[in-house]
Amino acid sequence: YRLPDILRMSEIVAWELGPDNDDPEVIETIVSSLDYNRGPGTDMKICLSTQTITSLIDGIFPWDGLPVSVRRAQIDHMVEQVEALYPSLRIFLFDGRQHHTVPYTIFGTQRAAIYAGSQYIVFTDQPTIRQMQRHFDSLIRTSATQPHEVSRWLRQAAMTIRNR
Repeated sequence: YRLPDILRMSEIVAWELGPDNDDPEVIETIVSSLDYNRGPGTDMKICLSTQTITSLIDGIFPWDGLPVSVRRAQIDHMVEQVEALYPSLRIFLFDGRQHHTVPYTIFGTQRAAIYAGSQYIVFTDQPTIRQMQRHFDSLIRTSATQPHEVSRWLRQAAMTIRNR
């Protein structure tokens, strides 16, 4: 239920870090690195479950307690980013009930990293990278919402936002 780094606002970064880690410098460092990834020349594909977004909209785990104003702003931010960065940023929305995945990043053919909470597990062996690429490709093939439709899907989903 984690949002892709490139789509997160500073308030979401602070929420994910928790009250014990609310150092503004740490948050700014993270947000600055996110801004770097939004720069020109970036070509990125993201597969994201619709449940990740609807849990944010509905204010349920892990977003329970996050003010509705921040959740609305986050969805608006996502729409802005998707529209500003498409087609360099292509997001594919899939049904997480039908296809399970953990957060991971593939860096071409050289490296893949699985996000494991507070750390990453990095792979450099070709068979593992190819297997992860095939899994990613299968998520793309089964996506219900294609990149050119994502901002419209987000807008429609946001109309159901709940005050929890």
